[in-house]
Amino acid sequence: MARSSPFVGLYAHDPELDPTNHLVLRKPFACPNGRFETVVSLPYVNFDAKHNVSRCLGFWAAYLEAGRLVHSNCLRTHPDWMYNMKETIGNKTLKCLMIPGTHDSGCYRRYDPYKDTIFDKYVYTQDEPVFNQLVYGIRYIDLRIWHEGASKRASSIWITHDVFHVGLPFLKDVLHQVKDFVLATKEIVIIDIHRKLTGFFISGKLETWQHREVIELGKEIFGNLLIDSKYSSKPLDFFWESNKRVLFAYQGHGEPHIDGFAASNVRHWWTDTQSIPVLHKYLTNNSCEFKYGLTATNAVLTPNIWHSRRNLSNKANSEIDVWFRNELSCANIIITDYFLGNNVIEISMQTNKNRTHCAYKIRPSIFIN
Repeated sequence: MARSSPFVGLYAHDPELDPTNHLVLRKPFACPNGRFETVVSLPYVNFDAKHNVSRCLGFWAAYLEAGRLVHSNCLRTHPDWMYNMKETIGNKTLKCLMIPGTHDSGCYRRYDPYKDTIFDKYVYTQDEPVFNQLVYGIRYIDLRIWHEGASKRASSIWITHDVFHVGLPFLKDVLHQVKDFVLATKEIVIIDIHRKLTGFFISGKLETWQHREVIELGKEIFGNLLIDSKYSSKPLDFFWESNKRVLFAYQGHGEPHIDGFAASNVRHWWTDTQSIPVLHKYLTNNSCEFKYGLTATNAVLTPNIWHSRRNLSNKANSEIDVWFRNELSCANIIITDYFLGNNVIEISMQTNKNRTHCAYKIRPSIFIN
């Protein structure tokens, strides 16, 4: 193939070694929005505690001109990105960072293209378990729970998506995944349990004893790793020096005050839409409002009977990288569906390198693709 024109390619080896042996090759004008979909699937990796440093996963994207390699980038994990940036971000608070997160983090299941159930279309939001999400670089875990209410035992608390919890994990199992990751690294993780339901045929609010049971479960699992709520606005260096590296955001507006360690829930910016322009306008108008403390920008589209969550996430993920590099680079926490379909993790890392102050005090930085 003549290569006088520029090309973008996907490789299963470092293209520095051989730029001619590619998996896929495209001319840039064939992907005007900056991305294209291939038939190559990313293999599923069952990460464990040994995956505690960044590593390449064996796929490279490359840009070539006249057959010469100009630039390449390997698909990597980022289990240690915060601590690696300690000299840059250690004096900043969580509110002053751009933090990558996942929407409904506990609603995960490995993708099976041969299954197309109602749950696959509307309930599941991620392909990766929470431990894997953290290894890839996610640092904000968004959880919604359903308490059985019939018996007082930790195993009666499930992850839920609205009223659907069948087939989803127990809360304690998800919290143990977070603990295993935090013990294997020096990273700081935010857990935000901001929707809590109970009841069988009609969902309702948790009673005080149920709130207490959830909080006691968090204390039992994380112990001394928990950040007391009164210190939640301290800089990251404080958390590293004291080895307090899990912020448990649970206290919702109007809920009974159970324990001082539980921080207030993160403020969410979310709009119910299937439209990219509507989502963009809403996030542009709201994402940089920080008066509520920690703030999560929900960069997600809402499924309906005509549009499944996975299809809508493909639409959203094709746009949001550009938004958060440019006009929304002021955002605090960013949560997405099927996070491997976007580049929010590396965008967050780059943004945090460039921020000299809290983003809400300065004009948004502009990044050029």
